[in-house]
Order: sequence, then C-alpha cells, then structure tokens
Amino acid sequence: MQASDDPTEARGTASGSLERPRVEAYRLLAEVAPLAEQLEALNLSSRRPSPFDSFAYIKTFADFDEYVVPGQETLFLIAFDGDSPVGYLPLRKVPERLLGVSYNAIRFFVSHDSDRPRAVARPEDEARCCEAFYRYLIEAETDWSLMLLHDQDTASGLYQPPAIPGLERYYVRHFPNNPNGTIPLPYNSLDEYLHAFNKSHRRHLEQAVRKLASAGDLEVVSSSDPSSRRDLFELYLEVDRLSWKAKVGGHIGRHPRRRAFFRSLLDTDRPMQMLVQVLLLNGAPVAGMVSGIYQNRLYALEEGFDEACRDLSPGNAMMLLFVREAIERGCEHVNMLGNYAYYKSLWHATITETAAVQLFRKGSLVHLKAVAGEIKRKLRPPVTQRDLDFNLARKDAGEPGEAKPERPSRIEERERAAATLRRLEETGATFDRLAGDALERALPFTLRRGKAGGKHEEEKV
Repeated sequence: MQASDDPTEARGTASGSLERPRVEAYRLLAEVAPLAEQLEALNLSSRRPSPFDSFAYIKTFADFDEYVVPGQETLFLIAFDGDSPVGYLPLRKVPERLLGVSYNAIRFFVSHDSDRPRAVARPEDEARCCEAFYRYLIEAETDWSLMLLHDQDTASGLYQPPAIPGLERYYVRHFPNNPNGTIPLPYNSLDEYLHAFNKSHRRHLEQAVRKLASAGDLEVVSSSDPSSRRDLFELYLEVDRLSWKAKVGGHIGRHPRRRAFFRSLLDTDRPMQMLVQVLLLNGAPVAGMVSGIYQNRLYALEEGFDEACRDLSPGNAMMLLFVREAIERGCEHVNMLGNYAYYKSLWHATITETAAVQLFRKGSLVHLKAVAGEIKRKLRPPVTQRDLDFNLARKDAGEPGEAKPERPSRIEERERAAATLRRLEETGATFDRLAGDALERALPFTLRRGKAGGKHEEEKV
C-alpha cells in the first residue's frame, strides 16, 4: 500500500468523550518524528522505560527490518489530551494470506529484538490510553481479521481487551509466549553475585572457567566507545558465524539488513549506549556479547560462542564477565530478553511469563484455523521450548551432545583479531583489554586451581 505524503490523509482520528484521550493514527514515521522528544518523555516516565520503545530505535528498526512485507503499513497510534501526547502504541498493518485468501493483520511495529512491546504512557494514564487504542482499532480501523500482540505480561494494559462495543465481533484468546528473564543486581561485586548461587552451581561455573583457561591464554576485549566498538563488532561476527545459531538462522549474519541494523545501532548512542565484548582464546574469538545500556539497565541483545569450543563452555565465562561489567557500571539489572527461561533462571534471572494477545474476527478463515489448531493441540499437545530444560533450537541445529569436537586451528580468525586490535591501538582508539593477572584479579576465583596466593582456594564450595 502506497503511503500518502499528505498529512491530512496520513492520519485518522477517533474521538471519544471528554474523559477519553483522542487517538490519531499516523501512517508515516516522518510525521511522528516532530513528536519524538515528547514521546521519549512519556517512555521515561512510564511504568517500565524501554530503549525498544524510543522513536530512535523504532526508526532504526524500520530502516533495516529484514522481514519487511510489501504493502505493509505503519499504524502509529498516539493518544492526546488536547494537543499533548499522553500515550502511544507503534503498530503495523501487514497483508497476509491463508489458503490463497488475503487478510490484514495488526502487529507491533517492532516485531523482534525487543522486550515486551506495549502501549507507552505514564502509569496513571496507561489504562485509559489502552482502552482508547482498543476502541480506535475496533471502531475506526476495521479492515483487519487478526490482531496479534506478542509477549504481553499480566501488568500490560493491553493484556485484557476492555469490554467495549464491537469486541463481541472478535474471538479473543491468550497464547503462551516468550517469558522474559531479568537478573536483578543488588550486588557490589561479582564475588557477591556468585555467592548467591548454590554451592554446586558455583563450583560448576568455576570449574568450567578453569577448564577454558587450561586450554590457553584468555583475554576479553570490550568497548562502549564509538571509536572502537564497530571494529570489535566485526570480531563478534566471527563468533556469530561459528555459532550453532548460524545453522538455524538465529544469528546476526543471517541477513545483510540485520548486520546493517546492528551497525547502525553501534554508530550512535541513541537510544542506548552500545557495548561489545569478545572473549579470545589464544588470540581467536571464541565467545562474545552485544548489549546496550539504557537508564542504568543493561540489555543483552546477542550472544554467541564458537561451537567448536563447546566442550570448554566459553559462554559461561563470557556470561560471568558480562554480569561483572554490569555490576562494575552500577547497573540495576541485566535484561536477558525473552525465551529460554530454563537457562536464564540458572543465572538468577527473575522470570516473567508472557502471552500473545490474539483477536480474530469471528467467522474469518484465520479464526477458523485458530479454532482448528486448538482442537489439534488438545488431541496432541505439542512440545515447545517452555516445556523443556534444554535449548530446542540448538538441538534442531544438530547438537552432537557431549562428544568432544575436533577443534580447528582458527589461524585466519586469530590473524584478523590480532590485526584489528593492533590497528585500534595504533589509532589510539578507546577500548579495554583484560588478560593475564588483570583478568585473574577481575574474577573471584583463580583460573588455575592450586595457584599460590589464589583467591578462595580454601573455601569449601
């Protein structure tokens, strides 16, 4: 659908009573841009400020969305009291097909790489804004057969559609979705954090990191500075390419637009300050993390490790160093985003369950399909990630179990990493290197059991 450049044609209005905010629908992000600062103020004053709800992130997502569908339409809803925005809800109207029949679906604008998308408003305005948004979508924006609002927790104002006229025309259901995992950080050090674990798990982590250290020289390089983080991101892409995620299309390198999306985020500190960390073993990248800092919270965007080193568990060492970074920066928590609750709970994450809120126009083909799916699931319940304590996607990638892999030399990767770090040092770029005794001091345990003067060597763990 071709969007109009005429501002009067690019927005629709549904007005309610004086007690209800006025909702306007913007069909072009360029028309929302003048309101960006006001919308960010709402985000910061909302119940759960999020970088993924900032206009800067939404614009970047739109510029590089790898899943863009021809004919999809921006549906950016803003609620006003008078001339002042009091809430907003970024959506899209997406043309879809089922058995050759076309229909429109309403979905969140940011469909991935986010945390529990929502209607953004101050806490005291959230309920009335959500009701106004639902009213607009049911009364004014009627040419859709499916509304799918994914990853909604029970605190969301969108979780339960209000009992408003017209709702009876839709079949409403809640479908279990990706739980969020967030690690609270009331700790002053990595040592305190580790001692919150039970003894057996703490011992397991220490042994895993020691095993990795026994395989060679360890170093972690990191940066949140624009002068170097793009270069370190290229090192992370080495890990990304060698990760199990590459076998199932779960990695950054799966599409040029996805790589460009992350590079664009790295070029600016809006909306969050980007951080890249890469763990090197004998000079070769073996694990890494890409994250963002927003309002004193650290968001884990992407992580990975070289599958050929899986028996050394480099992901455990990277995760410990990631949490250490968050503690050192004074972050309130680490948000690990959605899915894989079994894994994130091992790192003391608080798990918040979510559901997809789905509205189907009764009698539509997509509604009939949904009902048929419910019958099928009752007769033969499917196995999903929520039911398992292992990574289903990784198993689908052909994980060979505990067998020790044949470890390649990674000579080319080592040479590229050395050249990158040498160039950064020669140009005076700002980045951190942690290796040898400095890395030893950063951890609350020695890297080699029995080392003289080691930390906590006498502790019974």
